[in-house]
Amino acid sequence: MASLNHEKNLTMADFYNAIVRTFIDVTIIGGIYFFLCGLQGEAPSASVYLIIYPLVSIVTVSFEIIFDNVKSAPDKYSHKTLSNNVKKSGVLINKNGSVYRLWGLITLYAFMFYIILILPFCFLLQSISISSQLNIWLALIGSFLLISLSSCFIVSRLKHYAIELYGQLFSAKKGEVKKEDSDSHIIFSYFLPWAIIGAAIAGLLAYGYFRAESGNFTDVITVSMVAFSAGGTSYIISLWIAYVTQKQAILDIKANLLHFEKDDKLDEYSMYFLIHIFSGAVITLIFIASKFLSIEHFSLIQIIVIETIAGAAAAVAGALAGLLRGRSKTLS
Repeated sequence: MASLNHEKNLTMADFYNAIVRTFIDVTIIGGIYFFLCGLQGEAPSASVYLIIYPLVSIVTVSFEIIFDNVKSAPDKYSHKTLSNNVKKSGVLINKNGSVYRLWGLITLYAFMFYIILILPFCFLLQSISISSQLNIWLALIGSFLLISLSSCFIVSRLKHYAIELYGQLFSAKKGEVKKEDSDSHIIFSYFLPWAIIGAAIAGLLAYGYFRAESGNFTDVITVSMVAFSAGGTSYIISLWIAYVTQKQAILDIKANLLHFEKDDKLDEYSMYFLIHIFSGAVITLIFIASKFLSIEHFSLIQIIVIETIAGAAAAVAGALAGLLRGRSKTLS
């Protein structure tokens, strides 16, 4: 659990949180991309991995740690006590600003580190002549270190801003949330950012898995292979994002940012069931569309487009499930 420390912007809890989350992310995505996808032959490009994934991971790791800090911040620190820390961080809070501005700030810092650290590291790996296995391990270790470093800096700069912003919302007089305001918040704080993240991850893994077969045996990439791959990826992405966004939704409900109808809730069993239904629908839709268009196999570009769209849709479905699950938890 993250703890507040007004002497230091980054606590040891934040540091360990960043290390653990980054290790898990890099192990799962990097492991799938390099080792599982590489079972078919030559391992996929380390440059493609470094160009796409570290930026995504910096954003998600930073966001989750910042929200952990908001969740664990004592109420007595929610407003006036943290004003000095916000001023020290150099971030100004707009009274009329929406919480989705936090996504923009995190992304802005992430792009800064991406340009300053990740891209030069990627070009360095390309310029040196080493074995493919060593190249892979350097890409994994380097991305782990750079993502951890970047996330720690972003958390140290923005966590007090987030705590102060939510503290103001928690302590503000509660009223009826306008549906249009809630819809705007859901689009820009849930659907849009998570759709981009889901699309990037799905596209990366699709490239890693199918690039070898596409280069040698184009006709073996059948509709069934693509359909079940997209369905499996959609299931994993939607389930992950459902768990992340339900924690986000609980805080946003407490901050009076979301509008729900009376029956808008979802239990744990129903969430799993609907995510299974969604992944099955993705598989079915690909079969139906390919049958209608008389498609028997796909090119690599077509596969990446399909998986990217499926990943974005899965992220939206997961975010919607997380919103409803978060609301159910606040009612229980």
